[in-house]
Amino acid sequence: ALLAASYDEASGELRIRAIRMPDSRLAPELWIIPADGVPRSLGLVAANGGSRIVLPAGHRDFMEEGATLAVTMEPRDG
Repeated sequence: ALLAASYDEASGELRIRAIRMPDSRLAPELWIIPADGVPRSLGLVAANGGSRIVLPAGHRDFMEEGATLAVTMEPRDG
């Protein structure tokens, strides 16, 4: 799988493009892991194609140098 991310700091919008995600009954969930090491969910994203997420105000400060974006595969119904 390949994922690309682009973040617009002014609007707080994160754009994700997923390519070649494996077929699965599970859905990709996007996480941000800031310097404190505590993962925070940013919600489900499309398994193929583009997704746009407007980060909640409380999560925008985590989008800084050294933060990690991660994807896990989770049940679609939570």
